[in-house]
Amino acid sequence: MENTKKYPTDFYTPQDVMNILHLGRTQVYKLFNSSTFPAIKIGGSLRVDVKRFESWCDKYAGRTFIL
Repeated sequence: MENTKKYPTDFYTPQDVMNILHLGRTQVYKLFNSSTFPAIKIGGSLRVDVKRFESWCDKYAGRTFIL
C-alpha cells in the first residue's frame, strides 16, 4: 500500500487569481508586479500566499485599486 500525502495548496497562481477576481492576464500580471500586492517569485513562477491574498482583498475591499 502506497502512503502518499496530498498537501493542500497554500499558494495561488496568477491563473487562480484571474479566476477569482475575473480579471484578464495583463491586469493580473500588473497586479502581481505592483508593490502593494503580496506576491512572491519562486524561480520563474509567481505565487501569492492564500492568507495574504485574502488579507489584501479585505484591505482593498470597497476601494479603487489602480494598476
